[in-house]
Amino acid sequence: MNAFPEVPDEVLRRVRQAAADLETGLDRLAGRDTGLAVRLEVLDRTGSMMDTLFELTVAPEPPLPAAVAEALAAGLGGVAALLDPGGRLIAAHPAGPVAAAPELVQQAAADPGHVIAEAGVSFRYAVSVATVARSEGTVLLVRRTPLTDDEVAALRRAAHVLAALRIRQNALLQAYEEMRTDLLTELLAASRPLSRPVRVLAEARRFPLDRQCVVVAIDGDAALGRVVADAAALLGGVGGRHDEVPVAVLPGDDPQAVVEALAARMRRVTGRTARMCASDLADPARGTLPAAFEAARHGLALLRAAGSDHRCATTRELALYRPLFDPERSGDVRDLLDGALRPLLDYEREHRIDLVQTVHVFLATGGNASQAARRLFIHPNTMTKRLDRVARLLGDGWQDGVAGLRLRLALHLRSLGASDAYAEAG
Repeated sequence: MNAFPEVPDEVLRRVRQAAADLETGLDRLAGRDTGLAVRLEVLDRTGSMMDTLFELTVAPEPPLPAAVAEALAAGLGGVAALLDPGGRLIAAHPAGPVAAAPELVQQAAADPGHVIAEAGVSFRYAVSVATVARSEGTVLLVRRTPLTDDEVAALRRAAHVLAALRIRQNALLQAYEEMRTDLLTELLAASRPLSRPVRVLAEARRFPLDRQCVVVAIDGDAALGRVVADAAALLGGVGGRHDEVPVAVLPGDDPQAVVEALAARMRRVTGRTARMCASDLADPARGTLPAAFEAARHGLALLRAAGSDHRCATTRELALYRPLFDPERSGDVRDLLDGALRPLLDYEREHRIDLVQTVHVFLATGGNASQAARRLFIHPNTMTKRLDRVARLLGDGWQDGVAGLRLRLALHLRSLGASDAYAEAG
């Protein structure tokens, strides 16, 4: 006889159902725990990213774009790129080429504060970094998997923090520009030993008042002033515009070396060499920079009048002409050039024989026809014929007296505006 009563089938069915329901509930709870763990990991990662971005925003020195891109990539798990307002790449992490996304960037710029998504082989996200005044660029994120809602929200918050960072950087740049402009103005306007406030300003800008300096006047428009300022800063000086003239004040002991270094820096940015004239050495602490600036500006006007396109000269080279020519009367220079050289230039155009260079080299060799012929790579007989032609055009006394001095001045002025090859021939 069985000691236990038989369990009804209905009870067994209910027990089995309860067990199945318990197992399903446990599975759901386990899944819910897994999803919760994943979300907590995302929140922890994006929270760390936001902390890093806040630290970069309040750091004493503005952060490098690469550091910002690295923080975004670490927090959102993809390739993060920073683009300027024109869509050009500023920085990316991990470093490497980033595929252009002009349409995505345009959509983000048109809808500031919203994350724009684009699905494909990979998932791309763009959000505009916009301040009240303007767009400061775009954050572009590329991932193999789509962002979660929490990650999208973190990307949107990151764009707001970066906008605050740009506001701070713009304010610092404006203050820096004002301080740089103030120092340049004070240096070039102080005709007496510098006052204490100017010395403090120079110290803040790390400008060396205890060193001799060179003032360089540059031919260009208002836009060139910023290029001059940046190039001068890289060379340890200050630059910008003064009295509507782009100008740089640079430490150095050799005016020619200083002006060539400045020209090289600017050429990397603009792709060309502007006309510029460097002063003799000046002492900032004693207030001699204003006179140096006037001399450099006068020399620049002379270079312009002589037709120089890309010559870097010094006031020492042009010292002879300063008392002779008023910089406001550039026509005087053209009159001298035309009057002294016109017969030779007219003959050159008609017969294609370079008589001006022939005379230039002949006088540069001290009137030695044989040596001049060798420099010009022509036969001595050809040299004799050319000099005879010059005498017929200019007169027999073309080398002597006032006529000879006038011709030499005109040739020297012309060499300032000539090509490098012409200048080297002399």
